[in-house]
Amino acid sequence: MRHDPKFRKRCRDIFVEWIRRAKRRADEWCKSKRFEYQEVVFALPETWTKPYQDQYYSIAKDVFPEFVDEKCAGGNSDDRINFISEGDCLSHYMIKHESSQLQFCRLTLFADFGGHSMVSQRAWLVVSGDEISS
Repeated sequence: MRHDPKFRKRCRDIFVEWIRRAKRRADEWCKSKRFEYQEVVFALPETWTKPYQDQYYSIAKDVFPEFVDEKCAGGNSDDRINFISEGDCLSHYMIKHESSQLQFCRLTLFADFGGHSMVSQRAWLVVSGDEISS
């Protein structure tokens, strides 16, 4: 069944619609705050290599055509659709929004035990006054 082209297309169509709904909500929120987003970033499991990124990129092109530069599509620095690992995403979120939960030491290890893998991310923290950055 999973190799059936009609089934695969239907699964893709459902996922594309889900991303489109998320985009509509993001567009509404940005409009209400007078914001605009400049880049689309997908957080993927560490083990999802280029073939998975290519599948997501194909979907992102359908949903966010205004973020694709066809001359450099697929991860070139001018393209505004990018990928980040879930471990990186978690560490950036924690540093920005949950820094009070972090021990103020020089090196912090973030571990992601989700999905069928374990990923760790080390972050060197710089403390300046009340602010933390990495």
